[in-house]
Amino acid sequence: MKKLSLIMLLTYTFGYTTSVFAQCIEIGGQIKVNGRDIIVTDDMPVGTLLDTFTTDSIKTYQCSNVKNMTTGGRAYGEFATDIDGMRVYKTNIAGIGYALGINSMCGKMLFPSKGWINNLDATSTCWTSGRWDPITHKFAIRIYKIGPTGNGEVAMRRVGASNLFYDDTKSWAKENLVFLNSFKVTTIGNNNSGGQGSNNGGGQANNNSGGQGSNNGGGQANNNSGGHGSNNGGEQGNNNWNGQDNRNRGSQGNNNGGGQGGNQNNNNSVWPNGDLNNNSVWPNGSVNNNVNNNSHRNDHN
Repeated sequence: MKKLSLIMLLTYTFGYTTSVFAQCIEIGGQIKVNGRDIIVTDDMPVGTLLDTFTTDSIKTYQCSNVKNMTTGGRAYGEFATDIDGMRVYKTNIAGIGYALGINSMCGKMLFPSKGWINNLDATSTCWTSGRWDPITHKFAIRIYKIGPTGNGEVAMRRVGASNLFYDDTKSWAKENLVFLNSFKVTTIGNNNSGGQGSNNGGGQANNNSGGQGSNNGGGQANNNSGGHGSNNGGEQGNNNWNGQDNRNRGSQGNNNGGGQGGNQNNNNSVWPNGDLNNNSVWPNGSVNNNVNNNSHRNDHN
């Protein structure tokens, strides 16, 4: 009787000890992935891989007396789109998304695509019928352009976790959470013009040829041939101004406002030599002694 009781006690104790120690404890803590600032240009197509951030191999679980396990990981976040079969998630910056890759000690880097155990955001990397001790994971975060991009700081966020599944008991070990540290995104516009931009209100204007551009409001004028260009707003070539005139090419040309050539009726204009209109010297060197307040002369030079 005593012998039977001893056998029963040993059996109970051994079974209890096995059940207590047959587990894996998460030891990775909060795993943080460092990013880098990213520059995006408008002409990059949607789906462009902008950068990849990775960790070293990290010990994630310490196991005792455990067999028949599957390890992997899962992503967290708001799903945005699929790129190359990978699930990509949104950040707080428009047009910037991320995908999480998981690698364990016996498999390659995998990104959630088809799901694992009814979870589309999860993936398994490897399985063993024996024991693992310790279990390690490595993580990669790919940053994608998923639309027109903004500017700003991608806030630190939880992006995933390690997973460990006990196949015998159909239960899970606790997760080691993965966080992406913050980084900045700068978007640069595509510039096809050598000038200073379109201006309809007095500034420096549309330029398609390296000049200072089209100006309909008092600026520095449309220039398609390297000269000072057409001005409809009142700076160069105005009837009451002493500057250079309305010209469509780099020479004297047509003048409606007091410069070289064209109709001259501005008694107060100053010509290139500094003389007043009544006794002005024309560009060819001759003196126009017949010019008065109401005189007209056409210069076709």
